[in-house]
Amino acid sequence: MSKIGNNIRKIRSVKNLNQSDFADLFELKRASIGAYEEGRAEPKINTVIEIANYFGISTDDLLTKELSVNDLYRFDIFREDLANDTKHNLTPSTVPVDLVQIPYISTNIRKQYLKERKLSEVKDQITLPMNKGFNYIAIEITDNSMFYNESGINTNDILIGIKPEKLSPSNVQVGKVYIFETDQDILIREVNQKNLSSLELTPFNPNYYATSIPAKEIKAIWQLEKLISNNISNRSDLTKQLENLESEIRLLKRNLQ
Repeated sequence: MSKIGNNIRKIRSVKNLNQSDFADLFELKRASIGAYEEGRAEPKINTVIEIANYFGISTDDLLTKELSVNDLYRFDIFREDLANDTKHNLTPSTVPVDLVQIPYISTNIRKQYLKERKLSEVKDQITLPMNKGFNYIAIEITDNSMFYNESGINTNDILIGIKPEKLSPSNVQVGKVYIFETDQDILIREVNQKNLSSLELTPFNPNYYATSIPAKEIKAIWQLEKLISNNISNRSDLTKQLENLESEIRLLKRNLQ
């Protein structure tokens, strides 16, 4: 039997999620999470992949390894007092990094790519440390529609997307930002509303209009994975990132006590 039930319980504990919260992330029932954790059922492979992608864990580790707090936070623990502490299963380790070549859709080849839709034939590539085994795309941003009040995704930034299995207009989440490939363009937009036939997509910048896109015109959807940004002057964003990191460190310390 796989380790996924115990690992789901560990993830919930570290991330401070109850079973209902965890179930809502993946459009599951709370009872299903309880069944996984108690070993009465195993999630479908698509659900396993979604959980692994969401929390940045390999599917192999999620299924076969007893995950530690170190695995979940991607922190290397080198302090001798922590490494020798028997109250937890942290050990000094190095998180493996794989250099992955990602097809790069620059402004210069954007029209050609939209015409052919052959990602495997894109010659321009960006090499980044990422998890292997997934489909990625790198896109140069051509406008500031998702940039407002000196924050967001700005012109000439590079956005990295990941393509989960079976991500479609019907199961995107309202309030989340995705990369949408349509018949005519590539849009980075927040999902404002959705129904069976269309999506209403909203920009952050109020100088741009919301767009209603027929579902049949959407050729591909990518989840946001990383942002390579030229906007390094926003002190408020840096402050938020530091506050988030401090919160995660405090949570990690509580779990080690």
